[in-house]
Amino acid sequence: NGMSAQSSETNTKNGQKSSSFLGRFVRLLFLGLFVWLIVRTFIFQGMYIPSNSMSNTLNPGDMIYVNKLAYGPRIPVTPLRIPFTDKYLDWIQLPYWRIPGYDEVRINDIIVFNLPTDTALPTDCREYYIKRCVGLPGDSFAIVRGIINVNGNPISNPTKAMSMYAVALKQEENPDSLFGKLGISGSYSTSDGIHYTLFMTWLDADRLDSTGKTFSITPSVLDADRYDYKMFPQNTAKQYRWNADNFGPVKIPRAGETIALSLNNIHLYKTAIDVYEENTLENRHDSIYINGAYATSYTFKMNYYFVMGDNRYDSNDSRFWGFVPEDHLVGRVNVE
Repeated sequence: NGMSAQSSETNTKNGQKSSSFLGRFVRLLFLGLFVWLIVRTFIFQGMYIPSNSMSNTLNPGDMIYVNKLAYGPRIPVTPLRIPFTDKYLDWIQLPYWRIPGYDEVRINDIIVFNLPTDTALPTDCREYYIKRCVGLPGDSFAIVRGIINVNGNPISNPTKAMSMYAVALKQEENPDSLFGKLGISGSYSTSDGIHYTLFMTWLDADRLDSTGKTFSITPSVLDADRYDYKMFPQNTAKQYRWNADNFGPVKIPRAGETIALSLNNIHLYKTAIDVYEENTLENRHDSIYINGAYATSYTFKMNYYFVMGDNRYDSNDSRFWGFVPEDHLVGRVNVE
């Protein structure tokens, strides 16, 4: 009986130890998950590049880390999220609020944001996009023959940004071999094996020129009168007949700034006023009404940004869907 009691006591102690270990493990697991959620939500978040829109600066499959402290971490709109998934519960949706950051968005910053056109989803559940900021709140933005102009001043393309070139070779070459050996990864087309339309950086163009196999390498841009109906604001009016190399000018809204509205420019700001800032905008008898009141101007509540991909001819960006509202900003990516 003594041995039986001793065995029972040993089993009890072992059970208590196992229970205690399991309890500590579960607590550590939940603590680790909590810390991970705090870091991911407010400090930085890892992501993979899904597309070619930022080539060659960032290529598909590259891992990036988004700095959320720079512009200020955003308080989640939908705090009830299922970890490690894109699932969320919309039982609670909080108003937009951002903790102040230590920096502000600047021209040429690479930023991550939620895609504004995903309007069926809460803001922080929309698809992540990564682009380069090329226009700030209050700026006048334009593209003139492929050159970005901000407030009338030309802005140089990033070193790794891809542009379109017309290339004439001295003789027919295997393009995959010629371009591949030089590390030129952009797409190309040709009608005769001699003349090519090639997408590459200016450094690529220099390398190709140094081979001695070309007659000419010339930057190529779309004609100003070549209208692309897919361009923002998708309106056929004469003042909006833009394309990827000739765009604007457009005034980018700034918080607290009042912009005069007319039938000539309302298409540029309708989505910002109506959707992003949650007003009711109507056109009645050639007049503009906001929240039922006749309006000739509007004072914006948020800052907005204009973004483009570095692979300018293969990027779905502000040229096609307009401004990025500040409440969609996620953070900044530092690239060497």
